[in-house]
Amino acid sequence: MNRLSIAALVLWAAACGDDGEPLPGICGRPGDVGNEIGVGQYCQRAQDCGGQPANLCAIVGQVSYCTKACDPAVADACGTRAFCDDGLMDVCRPMDCEP
Repeated sequence: MNRLSIAALVLWAAACGDDGEPLPGICGRPGDVGNEIGVGQYCQRAQDCGGQPANLCAIVGQVSYCTKACDPAVADACGTRAFCDDGLMDVCRPMDCEP
């Protein structure tokens, strides 16, 4: 399983309830611009995240936004209004994704 697939699974698990439906407060909607490094920017394909540190497009169901790998030990690794989700794989998640 490649790195992006693992990140997508982590994001799906974090953003969906037991029935696979998005939880309230979901992010990754058209028009979302993300933070200063691109975390949270809406994307439909990897190219939408190019030219910025958050250069991976995580797409799972109704959730799709730019993200990047991170180290939870590094403060502010994900920029403002984002955090390093140290679940199955360390990836940046916008705080707006919190239910």
